[in-house]
Amino acid sequence: MNMPLIRMLAFIRGHIYKIALSSLLRIVNVFAGSALFGLSGYLLADVLISRRQPQSALWISLAVIGILKAAARYAEQISGHNAAFNILDILRQKLFHAFSEKDADSLASSRTGDLAVRAMGDVDLIEIFYAHTLAPALSAVLFILIAAAAAAVLVSPVAAAAVAAMYLCAGIGIPVLFQAASSSAAQRYRGAQAALSADLSESLAGIQDLQAFAAVDAEQARHRRSAEKAYGLNQGLQMLSGFRDVLVDLLLGTSLIVLIFLAARENLLGTDPLSWALVCALAGGFSAILGINRAVDDLPKSRAAAQRILQVLDEPSDSPAWTASSADGDPSGYDISVENLSFSYGNNQGIRDISFRLKQGEHLLITGQTGSGKTTLATAILGLLEPEGGCVRIGGIDVRSIEPSRRFALITAARQNLMLVRGSAMENIELGVPAEGTPVPGHALEIAEIPQLMTELPDGEDTLVSGTDEQISGGQRRRIGLAAALARSARIMVLDEAFAGLDDDLRKRIRGKLLDWARREGISIIELSHDLSDSVDTARIAVLAGGSLIESGSYDELMERRGAFWDMAVL
Repeated sequence: MNMPLIRMLAFIRGHIYKIALSSLLRIVNVFAGSALFGLSGYLLADVLISRRQPQSALWISLAVIGILKAAARYAEQISGHNAAFNILDILRQKLFHAFSEKDADSLASSRTGDLAVRAMGDVDLIEIFYAHTLAPALSAVLFILIAAAAAAVLVSPVAAAAVAAMYLCAGIGIPVLFQAASSSAAQRYRGAQAALSADLSESLAGIQDLQAFAAVDAEQARHRRSAEKAYGLNQGLQMLSGFRDVLVDLLLGTSLIVLIFLAARENLLGTDPLSWALVCALAGGFSAILGINRAVDDLPKSRAAAQRILQVLDEPSDSPAWTASSADGDPSGYDISVENLSFSYGNNQGIRDISFRLKQGEHLLITGQTGSGKTTLATAILGLLEPEGGCVRIGGIDVRSIEPSRRFALITAARQNLMLVRGSAMENIELGVPAEGTPVPGHALEIAEIPQLMTELPDGEDTLVSGTDEQISGGQRRRIGLAAALARSARIMVLDEAFAGLDDDLRKRIRGKLLDWARREGISIIELSHDLSDSVDTARIAVLAGGSLIESGSYDELMERRGAFWDMAVL
């Protein structure tokens, strides 16, 4: 065991009693199995040596021990897996939280398939460590100690030393040696497996493009080569495991031969049934030693998985840090002030020195070509990016100093890159409801025309959707996202291409209802769109180009200036 797995032990807090119970039951199971063999050996030897019938109490003891072993085995599986699954749930929550703390740029640069492997596959491998490593290791060590003590009492100190040495070598020495030899191979295999999963996820997401370029066969060939590489690495691990098993079996068999030889030298085999009982009991305890070997089979993979999990958990958060001591208090109102806001993606400029003010209940349309920085600006306004300069204030308070749950009760967004979670269409809308179990507000369903949308879906509101589900069009996806945003009843809404993909009549109808509702309720709207048809009836417009706001005014004012906005409108 090394540092990654040692650190994994920290997650058993709160479940120590379950792990301890599982270990105790494992010990009972191992020793009951050994006792079955030992008592059977004693009965047979006693009949052969003394020529008398065994007592009925011994037969009853065999039955009781057998039942005890079965019950202990069953209870061990229940308690061990229950503890492991609870711990895995904690790990998955921590991973999900870590991913949620990554900013948009980091998530975009991470491979979706690799994230999925870390969140699911790696955590599943750790289950083996919690459920099938700790208890077997403890029971094996205890069995070796008691076996050596019994050999010393019933045979000789030399027999005790021989049994202890061979069992320690078979149970600890050989597994540790082969674990070290297979560690790097397991890490390479896990990396190859993760890369293959990521490649497959990305290829499936772009299958239509591959078909258009007639590149499906070439892509399949590439995946086949990656799979063969992973298979080769796994085959090497299995060969090491098989060779180790051969050595362990030889060593365990030799230990019995040595014990029989030493007992015979002491003239015990023909006179003392307990000597045969010991030999048989040790044979019955082989399961304890072999249990370690089976655990060691997956220990390198578990260690590699632990390293990858800890790599994610140890990465610093990209999200703005919030602590109670950093809070400036609640906003005094809902006016928005963007002050000299700047953010870049490495060497690529995102937004630069952007400033504007928006009073409560006002509507600002920010327009610009694709790549002008609209989505980056929207993300920064929501407080999901740590700006390199400047800040965003709501009611005079920097959004980064507002406790996150409070912040997202004040400001919400309908974004163009909405990712649906796996579930029904209505469940995705209900994600926006602040309190779980609360019905979706009527205005959210009415404005986004959700009842009509549900009639278009195969199973209505129960239609199952996911992030890449093609049952949902881009326009339908955005209506679901808009309804979820409206369901929050926040005082400020950021609309990032929220109406893209809708046909003209539906777009005008939904947008009109949304703006009318916002005016009545005093909701502030920051709308980002490349579609200039939205600008004709908008009182205040700002133009974004190259990450900077270059002009602002009403539609008529901007057209009269014949600047960047006029160029976009005419050309």
